[in-house]
Amino acid sequence: MRLQRLITVNWGTLETRDWPLADATLLTGESGSGKSTLLDAIQAVLTAARQGVFHFNAGQNESTQGRRGGKEPRTLHAYALGQCGSDVFLRQRSTSYVGLCFEPSDQEKDAVPFSALLGVEAHVDGGRAEGGKPLFYLLRGASLTLSHLSSGESVPGRVRPLPLKEAYAQLQLRLGLQAEQLMRFEGKDSYLQHLYGHLLGRKFVPEADATRCARAIVKAMAYREIGNVNELVRDEILDAHDFSQEVGKMRQLMQEIARLKADAERLKLNIDRLKLVDEAAGDVVALLRRHVVMLNAHALRMQLDTLAERERTERRRAQLQGHATESQRRLDAIALERKTLDHELALVQGELAQSGIAQEKQRLTTLEAQYAEQFRKDWSRVQQSARQMDQVLDHVNQLLALDLSLLPALQAAVQRLGSAAFRATKQWQPARVALLTDARLGDELAAFELEPLDQALRALEAVLLGADETTVMSALVTARSELLRQQSQLLDEQTGLRAEQAQLLEGRTSAPDDVQRALRLLEAELPESRPRLLAALIEPRPGSAWQAAVEGYMGRDRFALIVEPDFEEDAIRLVKRHFARRSPKVVQGAKAIEDTRGMAVAPRSLLSELVCEHPVAKAYLLALYGRVRQVASEAELRRTPQGLMQQGLGSRAYGMFACLAAEHELAFGVESRKRRLAWVNARLDTLVPELQGLKSMAQSLTTVQGWFSQSSAASLAQTLGEALETRLRHVDVEFHLQQLDTSSIEAQEQRRDALHERLDAKQAQWDAEQQAVGVQNKELGQVLKALGDLEGRLPELAQNIVTAQVWISRFADAGGAVASELQLLDEARSLGEADLPSAATLQNHATNASENLPDRLKTLRNHIATYLAGARTDEERFGWTEPPRSVEQIEAVLQSVLAVQQAAREQMRRQDGIGLAENVARLEKAEGTFNHVFTSDFCFKVRRDVKDGSNTLRKLSQELKAIQFGVDSYDVVQDWVPRYKDYYDFFEALDGVVDQLEKDRTAIFDAPQLSPEHRATAQEIKRLLLSQDQIAAERALKELADYRNYRRYDIHRIAGGHRTPMSTWGTGSGGELETPFYVIRAAVLAHALGHFGRAPNAPALRLMLSDEAFSKMDEARSRAVMRFLAQNMGLQLIVAMPTSKSGAIKPEFDKEYTFSKLEAEADGQVVHISEVQEKDFKREALSALWDAHAQAARAQATLAFEDQQNAERTA
Repeated sequence: MRLQRLITVNWGTLETRDWPLADATLLTGESGSGKSTLLDAIQAVLTAARQGVFHFNAGQNESTQGRRGGKEPRTLHAYALGQCGSDVFLRQRSTSYVGLCFEPSDQEKDAVPFSALLGVEAHVDGGRAEGGKPLFYLLRGASLTLSHLSSGESVPGRVRPLPLKEAYAQLQLRLGLQAEQLMRFEGKDSYLQHLYGHLLGRKFVPEADATRCARAIVKAMAYREIGNVNELVRDEILDAHDFSQEVGKMRQLMQEIARLKADAERLKLNIDRLKLVDEAAGDVVALLRRHVVMLNAHALRMQLDTLAERERTERRRAQLQGHATESQRRLDAIALERKTLDHELALVQGELAQSGIAQEKQRLTTLEAQYAEQFRKDWSRVQQSARQMDQVLDHVNQLLALDLSLLPALQAAVQRLGSAAFRATKQWQPARVALLTDARLGDELAAFELEPLDQALRALEAVLLGADETTVMSALVTARSELLRQQSQLLDEQTGLRAEQAQLLEGRTSAPDDVQRALRLLEAELPESRPRLLAALIEPRPGSAWQAAVEGYMGRDRFALIVEPDFEEDAIRLVKRHFARRSPKVVQGAKAIEDTRGMAVAPRSLLSELVCEHPVAKAYLLALYGRVRQVASEAELRRTPQGLMQQGLGSRAYGMFACLAAEHELAFGVESRKRRLAWVNARLDTLVPELQGLKSMAQSLTTVQGWFSQSSAASLAQTLGEALETRLRHVDVEFHLQQLDTSSIEAQEQRRDALHERLDAKQAQWDAEQQAVGVQNKELGQVLKALGDLEGRLPELAQNIVTAQVWISRFADAGGAVASELQLLDEARSLGEADLPSAATLQNHATNASENLPDRLKTLRNHIATYLAGARTDEERFGWTEPPRSVEQIEAVLQSVLAVQQAAREQMRRQDGIGLAENVARLEKAEGTFNHVFTSDFCFKVRRDVKDGSNTLRKLSQELKAIQFGVDSYDVVQDWVPRYKDYYDFFEALDGVVDQLEKDRTAIFDAPQLSPEHRATAQEIKRLLLSQDQIAAERALKELADYRNYRRYDIHRIAGGHRTPMSTWGTGSGGELETPFYVIRAAVLAHALGHFGRAPNAPALRLMLSDEAFSKMDEARSRAVMRFLAQNMGLQLIVAMPTSKSGAIKPEFDKEYTFSKLEAEADGQVVHISEVQEKDFKREALSALWDAHAQAARAQATLAFEDQQNAERTA
């Protein structure tokens, strides 16, 4: 079927008229002149202006869905009103029609002509185009004309259209149509089904086929620059399917399942929390029960234990009294024996007292003992002096071994000590062992000289402790004071560095201490001045090698304080109050800005090495250092008033000086602060061992000082002489004893000694017995006292039992449902009469119960609060009155706790028995619905679409291979995208197990019948369905549902048996890829319109619309494509393009409509209308004329080129 004629009535800016159409019709004109408006009229009828299919002005990529590029989107009502701008309309109210008249082509013998008509009413409302729904008509066997749509009331030069409500009746009347020949449609889908049914020689076609035909016409019409071949096939050949409803329903069902599962989990959590409440309440009740039972058990146990203890104590009293009687009898016997022995001893001693020899022996024996004791004391003093001298010499040797190179004065004093120490050690060694060893009166003493040793030790003492300032002790005191001073200096340095480290870590610039104090002062007391350090506002120029020289030259000026100009007076006044004599510098910012206004940086100024954006800091630098020049040599420096060398030599005030700052002193820039921080960290690391070394050395000197501060070289000769003198006296007494004849008194002495031994033995017996009696008496006193105490406690214990039983009564009254009074008394009696646990343990249990009650109630309260916080309805909640936290109010506690325990158990019964069951039923239903939607409406549909899409491409590929463009043919190839192949395989696997899953009521995403890989894919889909990011999740699910994403596509050009993938040709920005683009698009259109696979004379729409066509192709390609489309494909062409690009291809057209845009006035507003010039072409004459014109142009170009070449040779 070919389109014979178009009719427009009040359509856009076009005139109301008939538009005869040829086999190849060309629409030319400037942009906005009306070409696309005409094409939009045709496609509006062919697509029913259906959303998602129809795009007004498709060549300009405008859409009915929204504004694009600032343009007002075109709508059906806007076209009806002739909208020219945002609120400018040709017509304020309009009835508009667009009609298409179709006739059979030459080969379609049995086809019937018919007309399709669109009608719509519109009006302007609030500056917007509004109106009713369009109506559509099909007129079978009728060829519609403009006169059929005109009202009888039309005036000359202006057509008044039929009212839309009268159109059906008037058309039936004017064309003489039967009811079955004239069909009116209010629904777009039904209209399209019948329209394309008529075009294909049928009554109607399925909705999907009609939509595909309409979409193919729109896609073929709009020029799109080809991004890549894959997108061409994906977007232009394959139709997109909308899975929005399925995706939304799946997400809704999945989230409902998740909600139900969450609700089930919540109910389970509620039950778990209620169990905790029940358990906590039970713990409180058990705690109170244990408290009252333990109180009674303890009271009973204390009474029983006291009675048993009284019985044991009484038995012990009787036993101790028996022991006392026996002990007294033994003491009396010992006293009698001692009296007899004392009498005998007195007789013997009387006999000895009358003997002179006995008296002399007694005197000498006493002296001998006295001298022996004196010698022991004398020799102890000798050993003490010897040990002291040995220790002194040992300490001196240790001092000589110390490394004192850091303390030269002390080292010199110690070196002077060496010779004295050597002499003393030499004299000391022979006497050392003898004087340090214990000596008895009968031992032989080693021979050595005492006087030289004594002199050497005194000389050593003089060097160590003398009054001279050169002594070792004096040097020690001086050296220790110096070490403490150095240690203090290093500690001060460490403190300062740590403060600086903290500042650097905060991103602040380090500065001298007084500057930092002044900065903190301003920040604290004058924050509105916004104080800053100059150094913090300066960065070195990237790559500059002058930073060390520049900062050295600026010196302390780097740390000037910058404040807001309005606060300079307040700032210096504040700083002056705290720094009376010399303060950090506060910059005169306002003055600097005023003085440097209009001032430029001098050539080769050092400021070219700095970057500063702060206005005050920048002005200050310019005023102070703007004239400092960079110089290259000392010779140039000596002639420069203010100059600086990169090596760190500067000049100013008629002087030259070195000014290279060390790397760790640099303050400009982030990198300098990083380096300074690294240096501070390194210095702090080195300070630690230095301080430890000084501390260790000071401790060593303190120890050495302690060694010698108490040293005193006592005279060994004197102490040793005293010991030897005592020894001689002892020898003399010992000699006289040996010379004394004692044979006459030996018998008396032996008898006396024997009596002494017997008396000593009896005394020992007496003492032992007395000690035993004392122990017994003491224990007996304790036993008697204990008996009295036990007797006194029994009445109190009886009262305690009565009191404890009152607690049991109180518990039974409030908690009788838990235990009766008799039960509690039996429990208490069993515990009280048992051996274990002990009374102390029973008391601890009772006390702990009382003390633990607040914690147990707190736990109960927390569990109740946790449950109530998760309860959603009033039915799930229960009342709770918090009880007192004292066991003294046991009734109130029990009543409250037992009430909440009963409420918790009732909730557990209701929620576990009813709530969970209802939830499970709803969950099973939701899962069943989801499984059906997910499998049948999503997975299997997508799988079917993937298969259908692949079949469509295979059919198209077969048809493309049969189409020859010159020597070329084309083939569509496709292969899987791995990621989407996993989804497809999952869909296939799911098809095999879905019945079993429904039978087992198993969730798809956890199905054990699926492989681990398929379950992983299922989990990924589940994650998208449950994602909280709805936009991203739905986008991903729609990509998953888009069957076109499952394969990667390419088109091969086949020429001479060789294949060339079009994907290797580039992006299509030039004309090379445009040729196959039109070939393929035409094949897609022909495929959709039913050209292939049918009889040659079968009816089909053979129309191709093209807007902005052939813009990237040269003349030869354009004409070749035009001939291919018209001759090979048999398509009727309606092509729109700018006039400037149409000349070369006009010989391929039979008719031309040339559009012009004219200004006019409507309702006082300037509007634009389209004026059209119609032309009919004679192809042969036009082609010959164009060839002659082209030949003349080539000849003229050849002559111009030859003239240029001759002129160049002559020159």
